[in-house]
Amino acid sequence: MPTKWSQKLPASLKISSLLFLLVSSIASAELVNENITNQDVIVILQLPLKERLMRLKEISGIRDRLKSLAFDKKRTLDVRWRSITALGSISAKSYRWEMEEALKSHEWFMRNAGLIAIRHDDREFAIRWSKQLLKDPALVVRTQAVKNLMDLNAPAKEEVWSALYAKNNFQHDQGLWVRSYMAQALVQWANRSDEKRFLRLLMDTDASIQRWAILGLEKCTGFRLSNPDEPIALQKRKWLTRLSSDQI
Repeated sequence: MPTKWSQKLPASLKISSLLFLLVSSIASAELVNENITNQDVIVILQLPLKERLMRLKEISGIRDRLKSLAFDKKRTLDVRWRSITALGSISAKSYRWEMEEALKSHEWFMRNAGLIAIRHDDREFAIRWSKQLLKDPALVVRTQAVKNLMDLNAPAKEEVWSALYAKNNFQHDQGLWVRSYMAQALVQWANRSDEKRFLRLLMDTDASIQRWAILGLEKCTGFRLSNPDEPIALQKRKWLTRLSSDQI
Protein backbone atom coordinates (compact mmCIF):
# COMPACT_ATOMS: atom_id res chain seq x y z
CA MET A 1 0.00 0.00 0.00
CA PRO A 2 1.48 3.46 -0.90
CA THR A 3 2.58 5.58 2.06
CA LYS A 4 1.24 9.07 2.67
CA TRP A 5 4.68 10.37 1.74
CA SER A 6 4.71 8.66 -1.63
CA GLN A 7 1.16 9.78 -2.35
CA LYS A 8 2.28 13.42 -2.07
CA LEU A 9 5.19 12.99 -4.53
CA PRO A 10 4.76 14.21 -8.14
CA ALA A 11 4.46 11.36 -10.64
CA SER A 12 7.84 12.15 -12.26
CA LEU A 13 9.57 12.07 -8.87
CA LYS A 14 7.90 8.76 -8.01
CA ILE A 15 9.30 7.23 -11.23
CA SER A 16 12.75 8.66 -10.53
CA SER A 17 12.67 7.22 -7.02
CA LEU A 18 11.71 3.79 -8.32
CA LEU A 19 14.46 3.85 -10.96
CA PHE A 20 17.00 4.86 -8.29
CA LEU A 21 15.94 1.93 -6.10
CA LEU A 22 16.12 -0.48 -9.05
CA VAL A 23 19.57 0.67 -10.12
CA SER A 24 20.79 0.54 -6.53
CA SER A 25 19.46 -3.01 -6.22
CA ILE A 26 21.23 -4.13 -9.41
CA ALA A 27 24.47 -2.44 -8.38
CA SER A 28 24.26 -4.09 -4.98
CA ALA A 29 23.75 -7.50 -6.59
CA GLU A 30 26.73 -6.97 -8.91
CA LEU A 31 28.86 -5.90 -5.96
CA VAL A 32 27.92 -9.07 -4.11
CA ASN A 33 28.86 -11.16 -7.17
CA GLU A 34 32.20 -9.37 -7.47
CA ASN A 35 32.94 -10.26 -3.87
CA ILE A 36 32.17 -13.97 -4.34
CA THR A 37 35.38 -15.99 -4.32
CA ASN A 38 36.15 -19.38 -5.82
CA GLN A 39 35.93 -20.78 -2.32
CA ASP A 40 32.37 -19.44 -2.07
CA VAL A 41 31.55 -21.22 -5.34
CA ILE A 42 33.09 -24.43 -4.00
CA VAL A 43 30.88 -24.21 -0.90
CA ILE A 44 27.82 -23.79 -3.13
CA LEU A 45 28.89 -26.84 -5.17
CA GLN A 46 28.47 -28.96 -2.03
CA LEU A 47 24.77 -28.10 -1.72
CA PRO A 48 22.00 -30.49 -2.86
CA LEU A 49 21.56 -30.43 -6.64
CA LYS A 50 18.43 -28.27 -6.91
CA GLU A 51 19.68 -25.60 -4.50
CA ARG A 52 23.20 -25.82 -5.95
CA LEU A 53 22.02 -24.94 -9.47
CA MET A 54 19.67 -22.23 -8.24
CA ARG A 55 22.45 -20.49 -6.28
CA LEU A 56 25.02 -20.85 -9.06
CA LYS A 57 22.70 -19.31 -11.66
CA GLU A 58 22.42 -16.18 -9.50
CA ILE A 59 26.16 -15.47 -9.82
CA SER A 60 27.29 -13.37 -12.79
CA GLY A 61 30.08 -14.96 -14.81
CA ILE A 62 29.51 -18.30 -13.13
CA ARG A 63 30.00 -20.32 -16.32
CA ASP A 64 33.61 -19.19 -16.72
CA ARG A 65 34.18 -19.76 -13.02
CA LEU A 66 32.93 -23.33 -13.30
CA LYS A 67 35.07 -23.94 -16.38
CA SER A 68 38.15 -22.70 -14.54
CA LEU A 69 37.46 -24.90 -11.49
CA ALA A 70 36.70 -27.95 -13.60
CA PHE A 71 40.05 -27.95 -15.38
CA ASP A 72 42.16 -26.86 -12.42
CA LYS A 73 44.09 -30.01 -11.48
CA LYS A 74 44.89 -28.53 -8.08
CA ARG A 75 41.21 -28.86 -7.14
CA THR A 76 39.72 -32.01 -5.67
CA LEU A 77 38.00 -34.69 -7.73
CA ASP A 78 34.65 -33.74 -6.20
CA VAL A 79 34.96 -30.03 -7.01
CA ARG A 80 36.00 -30.69 -10.60
CA TRP A 81 33.27 -33.29 -11.16
CA ARG A 82 30.55 -31.03 -9.75
CA SER A 83 31.85 -28.07 -11.76
CA ILE A 84 31.54 -29.94 -15.07
CA THR A 85 28.10 -31.37 -14.29
CA ALA A 86 26.86 -27.94 -13.14
CA LEU A 87 28.27 -26.29 -16.27
CA GLY A 88 26.42 -28.87 -18.35
CA SER A 89 23.14 -28.14 -16.57
CA ILE A 90 23.55 -24.38 -16.95
CA SER A 91 25.04 -24.08 -20.44
CA ALA A 92 26.16 -27.33 -22.08
CA LYS A 93 25.76 -26.19 -25.70
CA SER A 94 27.63 -22.93 -25.10
CA TYR A 95 30.57 -24.86 -23.65
CA ARG A 96 30.63 -27.85 -25.99
CA TRP A 97 34.38 -27.56 -26.49
CA GLU A 98 34.88 -27.88 -22.73
CA MET A 99 32.44 -30.80 -22.60
CA GLU A 100 34.46 -32.61 -25.25
CA GLU A 101 37.70 -31.88 -23.42
CA ALA A 102 36.19 -33.56 -20.36
CA LEU A 103 35.02 -36.53 -22.44
CA LYS A 104 38.54 -36.95 -23.88
CA SER A 105 40.27 -36.50 -20.52
CA HIS A 106 42.74 -39.06 -19.17
CA GLU A 107 40.92 -38.80 -15.84
CA TRP A 108 37.96 -41.19 -15.55
CA PHE A 109 35.88 -38.88 -13.34
CA MET A 110 36.07 -36.09 -15.92
CA ARG A 111 34.82 -38.44 -18.64
CA ASN A 112 32.04 -39.56 -16.30
CA ALA A 113 31.10 -35.94 -15.53
CA GLY A 114 31.21 -35.11 -19.23
CA LEU A 115 28.72 -37.88 -20.01
CA ILE A 116 26.34 -36.54 -17.37
CA ALA A 117 26.75 -32.97 -18.65
CA ILE A 118 26.08 -33.71 -22.34
CA ARG A 119 22.62 -35.03 -21.58
CA HIS A 120 21.68 -31.33 -21.65
CA ASP A 121 23.24 -30.87 -25.11
CA ASP A 122 21.99 -31.85 -28.56
CA ARG A 123 20.55 -35.39 -28.52
CA GLU A 124 22.61 -36.69 -31.46
CA PHE A 125 25.79 -35.27 -29.96
CA ALA A 126 25.05 -36.97 -26.64
CA ILE A 127 24.24 -40.28 -28.32
CA ARG A 128 27.44 -40.24 -30.38
CA TRP A 129 29.67 -39.74 -27.35
CA SER A 130 27.72 -42.22 -25.21
CA LYS A 131 28.14 -44.92 -27.87
CA GLN A 132 31.84 -44.15 -28.09
CA LEU A 133 32.36 -44.44 -24.34
CA LEU A 134 30.65 -47.83 -24.12
CA LYS A 135 34.20 -49.10 -24.65
CA ASP A 136 35.81 -46.81 -22.05
CA PRO A 137 38.45 -48.41 -19.80
CA ALA A 138 36.62 -47.21 -16.66
CA LEU A 139 33.66 -49.28 -15.50
CA VAL A 140 31.80 -46.28 -14.05
CA VAL A 141 32.13 -44.43 -17.37
CA ARG A 142 30.80 -47.40 -19.35
CA THR A 143 27.89 -47.62 -16.92
CA GLN A 144 27.02 -43.93 -17.38
CA ALA A 145 27.23 -44.36 -21.15
CA VAL A 146 24.58 -47.11 -21.00
CA LYS A 147 22.37 -45.00 -18.72
CA ASN A 148 22.61 -42.12 -21.19
CA LEU A 149 21.59 -44.33 -24.10
CA MET A 150 18.60 -45.62 -22.14
CA ASP A 151 17.51 -42.14 -21.07
CA LEU A 152 17.84 -40.89 -24.65
CA ASN A 153 16.10 -43.98 -26.04
CA ALA A 154 18.97 -44.11 -28.50
CA PRO A 155 19.23 -46.38 -31.56
CA ALA A 156 22.15 -48.27 -30.02
CA LYS A 157 20.92 -51.87 -29.77
CA GLU A 158 23.73 -53.47 -31.80
CA GLU A 159 26.44 -51.54 -29.96
CA VAL A 160 25.07 -52.61 -26.57
CA TRP A 161 24.65 -56.28 -27.57
CA SER A 162 28.29 -56.24 -28.63
CA ALA A 163 29.43 -54.52 -25.42
CA LEU A 164 27.48 -57.02 -23.30
CA TYR A 165 29.96 -59.75 -24.27
CA ALA A 166 33.10 -57.59 -24.39
CA LYS A 167 36.03 -58.90 -22.34
CA ASN A 168 36.34 -55.71 -20.29
CA ASN A 169 32.87 -56.35 -18.83
CA PHE A 170 34.04 -59.57 -17.17
CA GLN A 171 36.48 -60.14 -14.35
CA HIS A 172 37.67 -63.63 -13.41
CA ASP A 173 34.92 -65.05 -15.64
CA GLN A 174 32.28 -63.13 -13.66
CA GLY A 175 30.19 -60.43 -15.29
CA LEU A 176 30.52 -56.88 -13.97
CA TRP A 177 27.53 -54.81 -12.86
CA VAL A 178 27.45 -52.79 -16.09
CA ARG A 179 26.13 -55.88 -17.89
CA SER A 180 22.92 -55.69 -15.88
CA TYR A 181 22.37 -52.11 -17.11
CA MET A 182 23.12 -53.26 -20.64
CA ALA A 183 20.61 -56.10 -20.38
CA GLN A 184 18.01 -53.65 -19.06
CA ALA A 185 18.65 -51.36 -22.04
CA LEU A 186 18.28 -54.28 -24.45
CA VAL A 187 14.90 -55.16 -22.95
CA GLN A 188 13.86 -51.55 -23.52
CA TRP A 189 14.70 -51.88 -27.24
CA ALA A 190 13.66 -55.53 -27.71
CA ASN A 191 11.55 -56.77 -30.62
CA ARG A 192 10.63 -60.14 -32.12
CA SER A 193 13.96 -60.52 -33.93
CA ASP A 194 15.83 -60.61 -30.59
CA GLU A 195 14.26 -63.83 -29.24
CA LYS A 196 17.30 -66.06 -29.89
CA ARG A 197 19.60 -63.47 -28.35
CA PHE A 198 17.57 -63.38 -25.15
CA LEU A 199 17.48 -67.19 -25.05
CA ARG A 200 21.27 -67.15 -25.12
CA LEU A 201 21.24 -64.49 -22.43
CA LEU A 202 19.03 -66.74 -20.32
CA MET A 203 21.99 -69.12 -20.01
CA ASP A 204 24.17 -66.44 -18.37
CA THR A 205 25.50 -67.43 -14.94
CA ASP A 206 24.41 -64.10 -13.40
CA ALA A 207 20.88 -64.32 -11.96
CA SER A 208 20.30 -60.59 -12.50
CA ILE A 209 21.07 -61.05 -16.20
CA GLN A 210 18.72 -64.05 -16.35
CA ARG A 211 15.97 -61.85 -14.92
CA TRP A 212 16.38 -59.33 -17.73
CA ALA A 213 16.58 -62.16 -20.26
CA ILE A 214 13.16 -63.41 -19.14
CA LEU A 215 11.68 -59.91 -19.43
CA GLY A 216 13.23 -59.65 -22.88
CA LEU A 217 11.71 -62.96 -23.94
CA GLU A 218 8.31 -61.88 -22.67
CA LYS A 219 8.54 -58.67 -24.69
CA CYS A 220 9.78 -60.46 -27.83
CA THR A 221 7.20 -63.23 -27.82
CA GLY A 222 4.24 -61.74 -26.03
CA PHE A 223 4.19 -64.78 -23.71
CA ARG A 224 4.38 -64.73 -19.92
CA LEU A 225 5.13 -68.19 -18.57
CA SER A 226 5.37 -67.36 -14.88
CA ASN A 227 4.73 -64.77 -12.21
CA PRO A 228 7.42 -62.17 -11.48
CA ASP A 229 7.45 -63.34 -7.84
CA GLU A 230 8.57 -66.85 -8.78
CA PRO A 231 12.25 -67.75 -8.30
CA ILE A 232 14.42 -66.94 -11.31
CA ALA A 233 15.54 -70.58 -11.52
CA LEU A 234 11.92 -71.73 -11.91
CA GLN A 235 11.14 -69.08 -14.52
CA LYS A 236 14.25 -70.11 -16.42
CA ARG A 237 13.20 -73.80 -16.42
CA LYS A 238 9.79 -72.88 -17.82
CA TRP A 239 11.35 -71.00 -20.70
CA LEU A 240 13.80 -73.82 -21.44
CA THR A 241 10.93 -76.32 -21.35
CA ARG A 242 9.01 -74.20 -23.84
CA LEU A 243 12.07 -74.01 -26.06
CA SER A 244 12.51 -77.80 -25.95
CA SER A 245 8.86 -78.41 -26.83
CA ASP A 246 9.08 -75.98 -29.74
CA GLN A 247 12.00 -77.94 -31.16
CA ILE A 248 10.21 -81.35 -31.01
